[in-house]
Amino acid sequence: MLRHIARFGTLLATLGASFLPAGAIAQQRIALEGQGGIAIPGKQLHQFENAGPGANLEVDYRLSSRLMLDAYGAFDRLTGQTVSTTIAPDLDVMNYGIGIKANLVPTTARHWRLLARVGVGGSTIRSDKFAIDTTSQFDHTYPSTMGGLQAGYQFRSGFGAFVGTDIFWTFAKQDDTSLFHGLNPATIQTFSKAWTAPIMAGVQVAI
Repeated sequence: MLRHIARFGTLLATLGASFLPAGAIAQQRIALEGQGGIAIPGKQLHQFENAGPGANLEVDYRLSSRLMLDAYGAFDRLTGQTVSTTIAPDLDVMNYGIGIKANLVPTTARHWRLLARVGVGGSTIRSDKFAIDTTSQFDHTYPSTMGGLQAGYQFRSGFGAFVGTDIFWTFAKQDDTSLFHGLNPATIQTFSKAWTAPIMAGVQVAI
């Protein structure tokens, strides 16, 4: 799996280089993005977790008028469900990595943006203490991939706002997730993949 992630990262870098026009060094610029919203757990985590607040910080490095390199860091706080008579611990889910972001709207549409992005990186999942066993805590880091869409409006050069959603896929070790299976073996299954889908609104500021 790590080999495939590395190959995908190389593909992203190659794709970015292919879009870089001659003389683009003078056109490059950096932008910061801050986002906040709600993080929705996918099927695997939703067995024992509810949605919770999320936040995301990104740094974009412009390669051309429609293509950017993207470094991201996202934090989600999922709320544990009551499973039968047992309360599942809250989870902190942190996703981080690099990717490619492309504006799908022609440059003739000066203010509107529709951005698609893909990326690779890591995912750290850390739980609070388990109520059934206060000595147990889930704390693991795995490889991950990301894909998403953003719709935005550029109010003026260097400042815009947007809404969007991403899907972060985490490639876990199934044996590790037996800790969650122990919350209720009858209803909670172990898993080797898990995803979260933050729905965010935010602003972008060029620096």
